[in-house]
Amino acid sequence: AMPAYPAPSTADLRERAARVELLVLDADGVVTDGRFTLDEQGSESKTFHTQDGYGMRRLVETGVKISIITVS
Repeated sequence: AMPAYPAPSTADLRERAARVELLVLDADGVVTDGRFTLDEQGSESKTFHTQDGYGMRRLVETGVKISIITVS
């Protein structure tokens, strides 16, 4: 059985989150839903959720840098 750990306090979570300087994400399946579309010319486009973009924008406004890794 997994040992039980007490849940961190809200203050602890806020303090830990305030130390975040960089968020690195893999685009596929993280900020996309895993789907892609091919147009008539064979160009690929991926579907992103606007709420993910909004959340990343808010992070950038607080000074957090964001890097998104993808393979085309």
